[in-house]
Amino acid sequence: MNKNFFASLFDFKFESYITKQVASVMYAILVILVSLGTAIMFLYSLTQLGGYNAMQALLLMILTPVAGLLVLTTLRVAFESSIALVDIAINTKK
Repeated sequence: MNKNFFASLFDFKFESYITKQVASVMYAILVILVSLGTAIMFLYSLTQLGGYNAMQALLLMILTPVAGLLVLTTLRVAFESSIALVDIAINTKK
C-alpha cells in the first residue's frame, strides 16, 4: 500500500490514500491565504478610520480577526475530519 505520491494520485481503484500527504500542504497554503486576507482587511479598516464611516471601520477592525480565526478553525476541523475518515477507512480495511 505504500505507493509514491504520483502512483497514488493515478490509482483509479482508490487502494491508496493521498489525503494525509496533501492535507498538510493544503492547510499551510490556506493558513497563509486567510492570514494575508485578514491582514489586508485589517489594514483597509485602518485607512477608513478617519473618514465618514469611522464606526464601520472600527467594527471591521474588531470583526476581521474574529472572522479570520473562525475560518481557520473551520478549515482545521474539516481537514481533521477528512484525515480521521481516511484513518477509519484504513483501519477497517485491515
